[in-house]
Amino acid sequence: LVDEVVNLVEWPVVVSATFPQSLLDLPPRLLVESMGVHQRVFPLYTRSEDETNPGRLSHHFLVVTNHTKGHEPDVATIIGDGNRRVLQARFHDAQFFYAEDKKIPLADHGKSLGDMRWIRDGGTMADKSQRVAALSKALAAIFECNPEEAQHAGALCKADLMTLMVGEFPELQGHVGRLLASHEGLGNAVATAIEEHYLPRFTGDELPCSPQGRSVALADRLDTLAGCFAKGLRPKGSADPLGLRRASNGLIAILLDAQIQTPLPELFGLTEWELDSCSDALLQFVVTRLRTHMCENHPTDVVDAVLGTGDLNVVALSARVQALSAIATTAEFGPLKETFKRVMGLTKEHLQTDYAANKLAHPSEKALHDALDNVADRAQQAADNLDFATSLAELSSLKGPVDQLFEDVMVMDDDLEIRRNRLGLLRSVADAFRHIADFTRLST
Repeated sequence: LVDEVVNLVEWPVVVSATFPQSLLDLPPRLLVESMGVHQRVFPLYTRSEDETNPGRLSHHFLVVTNHTKGHEPDVATIIGDGNRRVLQARFHDAQFFYAEDKKIPLADHGKSLGDMRWIRDGGTMADKSQRVAALSKALAAIFECNPEEAQHAGALCKADLMTLMVGEFPELQGHVGRLLASHEGLGNAVATAIEEHYLPRFTGDELPCSPQGRSVALADRLDTLAGCFAKGLRPKGSADPLGLRRASNGLIAILLDAQIQTPLPELFGLTEWELDSCSDALLQFVVTRLRTHMCENHPTDVVDAVLGTGDLNVVALSARVQALSAIATTAEFGPLKETFKRVMGLTKEHLQTDYAANKLAHPSEKALHDALDNVADRAQQAADNLDFATSLAELSSLKGPVDQLFEDVMVMDDDLEIRRNRLGLLRSVADAFRHIADFTRLST
């Protein structure tokens, strides 16, 4: 708000004003949102000893206007009074709307959602609410929360769209639902989830904290993405009228914040939409958003190498990128990368990992086999625990034996049986690394 106001005035002067204290009975967020969004004035709070708490909202507010020099002496009073009258009128309207909205249950407000269309050929908002409710219940086990509470919150999460308050103050959607649910006595878990399901609203926004809120928030985004792709409504170029990129970013942020390791296909499989013909496109769309997210803080080739694993567990992919980015800054990474890029390049056409250990004739072959046998289980166990740094450290010990093998023998031996055996051994090494990243995608 400060940045916006600074660019609206040439010579900023601050004017103090007040509105009737009786209006403080309204929900504080309504007052603050209206002051900022509609009037661009600044609320004031009572002083609090707790630095993390701004204190109680005051009936005083500040108006920023252009300089008053050369005008009548009471121009500041006139400006302040004008803003007070506008705010007071809006607040009195809000008082009336809020009082009217509280007269009927939130579920009754939601009955009118049947008259509101969701997307083209996608049914109504009432239909969407039913799907979100069912999906929230299915996701409850993943977030370890009460399934009935998640389902109840999902069923009511869009109901406040039909209230007078949200009609007048659309930026309060979700918050009004929470207030009405609390007033109705539906319980803190349900009320909180109704508001939190809109989070995050944009990149960098706060995230839902309660397990019920996470369930409904994820359900809403899964249903939106699956439904739009099922109906062929996909973003084209920079155009994204349905906010699918934002929905995808929110989905990723929720999964990472809650450390949910359920793969994307399994999550989308919980929705009620038929995705057979568009499943690959939908998954690629979400992975592309994940790639953009990870490339903000990590090298592009590292991100692409990790995505080359084909894994669709968002949390595991992020953990891999962090581990590989960390080791990529070390002096040892260059030679390590070259060695295992060579291993993966040699074995890209050889898909089998089976080989006969008793037919490894050369000492360097046996040494590599023994080294792999020694670290494979520990590396896999660390990877299963998302400790990819330890997994990489274990597998990196194979560099010496691999280099020695390349020094001592010709992998592509004229004897086809020897060649297949050596390629099987090297493919086993390659696949151990490929579980973390596709080294062939790392830049030179």
